[in-house]
Amino acid sequence: MKKNIFMLLAVCAVTSALYAGDFDFTSKGKRGRGNDNSKLFVGFSVGAGLPMGNFGKHDSTGGTLPVPGRDTTKLKGFANTGFNFNLKAGYHFTKNVGGMIQIGGNMNSFNTSAFQTLIFSNGDGTVNPSVTASSHYIGTYLIGPFFVIPVGDKIDIDAHVLVGLMTVSYSEIKPSGTDTTGVSFGAQATKFSDDLKYNSATSFAYCFGAGLKFKLTDMVGITLSADYLGATPVFTGYTLTSSQGGVSSPPMSDTTIKAAMSTSLINVNVGAVFSF
Repeated sequence: MKKNIFMLLAVCAVTSALYAGDFDFTSKGKRGRGNDNSKLFVGFSVGAGLPMGNFGKHDSTGGTLPVPGRDTTKLKGFANTGFNFNLKAGYHFTKNVGGMIQIGGNMNSFNTSAFQTLIFSNGDGTVNPSVTASSHYIGTYLIGPFFVIPVGDKIDIDAHVLVGLMTVSYSEIKPSGTDTTGVSFGAQATKFSDDLKYNSATSFAYCFGAGLKFKLTDMVGITLSADYLGATPVFTGYTLTSSQGGVSSPPMSDTTIKAAMSTSLINVNVGAVFSF
């Protein structure tokens, strides 16, 4: 994957160099001199974030719970399709090439039903808790080149390749229920609750995508875009708080466990862009 990223960046660098002489594509499809009036722009977009990689997997392999018998070096996200937003600003070096920064976020809910079925159900009904969980929160801070190809007087194809940082706050998982193990032997049912929280993680991230810009005026446009966002954050440590029979145990934490989660999303957005 790293080799592919470096090759992609190399292609972008070569493309930027080819355009560095202020050449652009005119609306008639001929190559000619662009004007020297480079423009600033700002924009925003909102849409859906489709989880991929281990972030989007709903299976029981890996160490979603730090318990014996599971691979605690890997996490599964149990993430559902969620919400994505982006704020961006950029500068046109030429009519067709520029640089931009983008700050974005994703919020994906945790699939509690899949988690409960695959992780907790033991088949005999003695311990089958309900599960509540907060959403996953992802922040991205990216920078890189963008490229514009006009396909008409009112329509542009925009593409970009960005790199930067991703921060991830893993869902806080809260199972609770009644343990009836041993009731048939005279023991009492016991209510329990757990609260599992992983420490947040920060990782190198990359993003590439393309879209269409429909110009309403010279200064205002509507955008439709799709991006691929990827990273592999490593979560270092967790805190587990438990209560059994109304009695809370001291919080248990482990800062030595390092759990990686391949985190990829396809973000499909609509938005607006304003040029100056």
